[in-house]
Amino acid sequence: MKEIKRVWVRHGLRDKTKFGAKVESVKKASDGNGWIISNDFSLGTFDGVITEIGICGDPKIPPLPGIDSFKE
Repeated sequence: MKEIKRVWVRHGLRDKTKFGAKVESVKKASDGNGWIISNDFSLGTFDGVITEIGICGDPKIPPLPGIDSFKE
């Protein structure tokens, strides 16, 4: 099992994950806690958003604490 899937399972994200959702907008919640994701129906407010399109140019690594000590 790949590491990302192990983390996904270990932290109970299976029930909190939506795959294949058409997203029309993503905006920060007004209180700063979470992201509001909308399409024809509101998908709800989420703690995080991970997108993968594959054609947006060079990968961008977000500034995460401890990223410089991460080993592949």
